[in-house]
Amino acid sequence: PGVASTRSAGPPPAPPIRGGIVRTLLDSVPKLVHEATNLGPLHPLTALHIALPLTLPRQAALDRFIAAEYDPSSRHFHPFLDPTTFARQFGAPSAEVDRVSAALESLGLRVTTPAADHLYVEASAPVALLEQVFGTKLSRFRIGTRSFFANTTDLRLPAALDGLVTGVLGLDDANRPQARAGAGRPTPTAGTTPQIGPIGSNGGVTPCPAAIAGAGYTAPQLATAYNFNGLYAKGFLGQGMSAALVEFDDYHAS
Repeated sequence: PGVASTRSAGPPPAPPIRGGIVRTLLDSVPKLVHEATNLGPLHPLTALHIALPLTLPRQAALDRFIAAEYDPSSRHFHPFLDPTTFARQFGAPSAEVDRVSAALESLGLRVTTPAADHLYVEASAPVALLEQVFGTKLSRFRIGTRSFFANTTDLRLPAALDGLVTGVLGLDDANRPQARAGAGRPTPTAGTTPQIGPIGSNGGVTPCPAAIAGAGYTAPQLATAYNFNGLYAKGFLGQGMSAALVEFDDYHAS
């Protein structure tokens, strides 16, 4: 009772924006919102931390430089720039960083020390104030077993930030990483010695004896969990492909 779904009811009207509106950030409502159940407004006193990406005067040059950083044939191929050098060459001018910080403070937000690379400005404020500043409402949502919060309407930038920032990050956590690896099976306990598991199947990797040294999963266990063996059987062994790992958990040297 009392729970409304976004599929059957439209979003609440956006509140008046503090400081005057200059631009609406189109498509800034997370797509997940349209499939989720609205559980009601986020508590107005909840403190949120946001980041505002700054408008970069040399964006095209930065794009070219980044491409060259990863081109082995380029004279700019590694090493990378330190944050201070990056700010000097490609970041927003110090005067504009100061203008954004001053604008946010005048709107009531608490601004942190700007990033050394001059890519963004960070600030924090309670939900009620952020709703006024960015002309939206923040609500809690649920879809299946997943819960999150998000803005219900497109964000609107106040006039004081005109031309200085490109967006607002932190007014939703719809993209928060969700644990999936190892679901439905016990996680090895640190200090225990797990079984190596089967040898590699269909051309997959067979673990070396050192694989039992830590509390983790072996290559065949991962291949089975993610159904790589079926790909291996078809000849897809990853030749010529690159892979990256993004870690959202703590690190164990073992």
